[in-house]
Amino acid sequence: MTDSLFNWDTRFDTGFAEIDQQHRYLFELVNKLHALTQRSCAPDEYLRILDALTQYAIAHFGLEDSIMRSAGCDPFFVDEHRHEHGLFIRQLSDARAEARSSSHEHAGKLLQYLLSWLTYHVLDMDQRMARQVIAIQHGTEPHQALLQTLAPPPASAPLLLDSLRRLHAQFIGIKENLQAAKNSLKQEVAKRTEQLVAANQSLQEELEKQHALLLQLEKTQEQLLQQEKLAAIGQLAAGVAHEINNPVGFVNSNLGSLRSYVVSLLKLLDEYEAQERFLLPETPGKARLAAIKKEIDLPFLRQDVIDLLNESEEGLERVKKIVQDLKGFARTGETQWQDVDLHQGLESTINVAWNEIKYKAELDRQYGKLPPVHCIPAQINQVFMNLLVNAAQSIDGMGRITLRTWQEGERVCIEISDNGKGMSPEILARIFEPFYTTKPAGQGTGLGLPLSREIVHKHGGAIEVDSTEGKGTRFRVWLPVTGPANGTSS
Repeated sequence: MTDSLFNWDTRFDTGFAEIDQQHRYLFELVNKLHALTQRSCAPDEYLRILDALTQYAIAHFGLEDSIMRSAGCDPFFVDEHRHEHGLFIRQLSDARAEARSSSHEHAGKLLQYLLSWLTYHVLDMDQRMARQVIAIQHGTEPHQALLQTLAPPPASAPLLLDSLRRLHAQFIGIKENLQAAKNSLKQEVAKRTEQLVAANQSLQEELEKQHALLLQLEKTQEQLLQQEKLAAIGQLAAGVAHEINNPVGFVNSNLGSLRSYVVSLLKLLDEYEAQERFLLPETPGKARLAAIKKEIDLPFLRQDVIDLLNESEEGLERVKKIVQDLKGFARTGETQWQDVDLHQGLESTINVAWNEIKYKAELDRQYGKLPPVHCIPAQINQVFMNLLVNAAQSIDGMGRITLRTWQEGERVCIEISDNGKGMSPEILARIFEPFYTTKPAGQGTGLGLPLSREIVHKHGGAIEVDSTEGKGTRFRVWLPVTGPANGTSS
């Protein structure tokens, strides 16, 4: 090949046929890479040569390592040889990482490295390795064999110098070609840059719009999912309340009948006791009656049976109240505006959430006088629920939750405060952001407070919060007495 950068010469032979065959193959790859640098090359062409070089390195380095290990070459030389192999592999790895951008320029850089590799490693280091192995095979000690090969033999020196001269001439040509390509590229880049900047700015604006729309869509989707969950919970709660109502009804009826029967029996017992004093001591059974009365402790039983009935009826009333509040709270999808007693709504919500509250806090009710407020009661109760549960969950151990209400002009205020952990200014600034939560994964959606604020705003009101870390948090919900001014309630 007259246009080849490097031509094989028999003086390059090492005396090991398989190594020399692989060296010839490397020369072919170098010449192919040189041909690519003389024209515009596609990335795929460059990658194919990189693949071939990688296969060469795996086979060739493994063969040389096996030969040096079998011969027992000096460890210093073996380590140096392996180090050079590692540098070669790293160079190929870097070249592959850059292969997709400016293949022509990177091919030129790799060619320069391979030319220096041929000159230093193949024509020098591999020749020294071959001479060491041959000397060791003839009985020379490994270290002595290393010393004998430190200088190249006189026969290879002219060939090495000739190769270096040719390499220098090729580098000059490559450098000139690269400079011309760079100049042309600069002109093209300058021409395209202005177009790309304008297109990029337009694309960035469009991406920002799409991102904002995506966030809004995610927020809406999560809110819809939350509303669907609340609606499903409401249906379940309504069903449970209905099923509980049936047995509660007949238990209540039976307790009423039982009380009537007990009163009648006690009346009869009173009459028996009144007639008992007219019985003579020798009357048969009188002593037996006295013994039974003492055995069953009739005075205690007479009082205790009434107490048991009273407690049972009180417990049943408690169950009926819970069921009634549960049914009211289950109507989360209700959109009917009503004039509502907010104190009643607060108490209903407390009743439903009592299991969450009773182990964490005592309730301090400081209710003022409030007029009926025009609102959607189920939605306002949802706000109360979120604030009460958050207050309870913020308390470590046993604390206090204070409920205050009052009226100012045409507005009413419901204040819910706690003496829990409080919030830092950083957290306080983000509590109304959708999906923001400080609770562990799976324990909070980050939608409770954003939805509460949305409900309050829909009612024409406002929600305020202040908090001190380590001392507690206070929420105030302000609502107009007559509903929102924009007529939404109609």
